Amino acid sequence: MPLKRSLAFLAALHSVASPAFEIRWTQGLQVSWEQMPGRTSVGGMSLLIRRATGRDVALLAQRILEDWRRESGMQAVKLLNSGGWSIGTRIHQGRSQVTQWRVSGEASELLWSESDLNRQLLPMPVPQYLVPACTWTGPIRGTVAETTYSQSTGRCTARPSTVLAAIETALGKDGWQIRRSASGLNASRISGHLQVILIPAEQRSRDGGMDGGSAAVILEVRSSKGPSP
Repeated sequence: MPLKRSLAFLAALHSVASPAFEIRWTQGLQVSWEQMPGRTSVGGMSLLIRRATGRDVALLAQRILEDWRRESGMQAVKLLNSGGWSIGTRIHQGRSQVTQWRVSGEASELLWSESDLNRQLLPMPVPQYLVPACTWTGPIRGTVAETTYSQSTGRCTARPSTVLAAIETALGKDGWQIRRSASGLNASRISGHLQVILIPAEQRSRDGGMDGGSAAVILEVRSSKGPSP
């Protein structure tokens, strides 16, 4: 699973006040780990992220979960599975921690994240292209070097063509140069570029029938020196 998609899991339900990612967890294991560069936020909550890869990722996950259970108790550590990933979460002393991993030999991967639940949420300006025809979640935002990405997903009550026209109008008013594509549109301006993908998504109407709705994904990539969306 690409990092940007997997980040959605890291906004999870649980957390800690012990040290961050502990080096002793990796001792003697065939894994390498790194701190993900830049800043990442989900729904305004800033995340510290570590990534580990290698044959012993499953053993690393086991060590982390065993520590969590000793510190927080068995009931405080929640486990679930989604999209081929195993996910462990906890909340402990005002901090949220999530460990998610997938096992595939040398390509096995683990993502560990931590956030401080007592810190004020980051300011989240709403881009003009998030039109009211949709209910939006996110955005997932991150900054690496001097490049910032922002991904928003929406569930829309109108058909794709209607939603796309509304987004296109909003982007045009904001100075974007727009080019239609088979799945949506691409837009660009000096500060970066943006992609909109729309797919049909039927939903149940009030009378019990099925209405034509849509699902939208908007990914914006821009220079962190440019203007905010």
